[in-house]
Amino acid sequence: MYIFRKVANGQTGRLPGTASNMMKLVWNDELARGAQLWANQCQTKHDEPNTCKHTFVGQNIAWSHASGVSEEPDFKTAIERWYDEINLFGGGVDSYYFNSATGHFTQLIWARTYQIGCGFVAYTGRKKQAGAIQKIYICNYGPGGNAVGSPIYKQGSVCSKCPLGFGRCDNSLCIAGPGGVPEKVEQEEEEKEEEYDPYGSQYPYGSQDPYGSQDPYGSQDPYGSQDPYGSQGAYGPPSRPTYNPYQSYRPPPPPPPPVYNPYGYNFYGYGYNNGYGTTLRYCKKLLTRVGGFPRQ
Repeated sequence: MYIFRKVANGQTGRLPGTASNMMKLVWNDELARGAQLWANQCQTKHDEPNTCKHTFVGQNIAWSHASGVSEEPDFKTAIERWYDEINLFGGGVDSYYFNSATGHFTQLIWARTYQIGCGFVAYTGRKKQAGAIQKIYICNYGPGGNAVGSPIYKQGSVCSKCPLGFGRCDNSLCIAGPGGVPEKVEQEEEEKEEEYDPYGSQYPYGSQDPYGSQDPYGSQDPYGSQDPYGSQGAYGPPSRPTYNPYQSYRPPPPPPPPVYNPYGYNFYGYGYNNGYGTTLRYCKKLLTRVGGFPRQ
């Protein structure tokens, strides 16, 4: 856990302040199963994972290929590679903006993510790399981070803004327990943060809006409270939907067909592209594993 406590305590040397709402990651078997299903496809691109609990799941991928190396996984090195993107990070933490060079790092330290599950595969067989051992590491995060406009973490005293239901503090990280900030309050804060006035304080009219309190109609609006249409509109409240004989009929689209998954039931639901095809034709797996790893 040292990476996350280091971030929470403001000890990175590159990130501002301390984190008031950073949550402790716990292992999730459903996220791990999804990561393993995708790793089994021997793909180094992202899929679109989701689970019953998390409709948006973040994902980090690392891979390597070399000859004469062990087939065993080395998650520690993979995670350190993601964390090393901190050296390229130049933005603030109050409002995330997309940067492909640091996306692994920001997902890794995203404060509101509290569950993780990973998969791994080692294999040989690709035409251009025959004989070399390919390794792919995939970690799924729930709920996913890297939401544009949202804070990577909230600055403040550690554990002072833990989400509701995660009100306990374990070495500067929020964990499950009574107390915490109610979700409604958290959402209201986030909505305020996401509000964006394109003019800001430079709004061309500002407090000198030419209409201001001297709106030419003001309280003497010619219609005022005697608007001929009033609150009932010209014809009063509609009693039933209006029928348009010329309106074209558009039948609802048919439901999408089930997706074939050679590794079991359709984990991701409709629309999941499992990548089954030419890649597997050249993918001879040596080792497939699902399991935990030192959370550092």
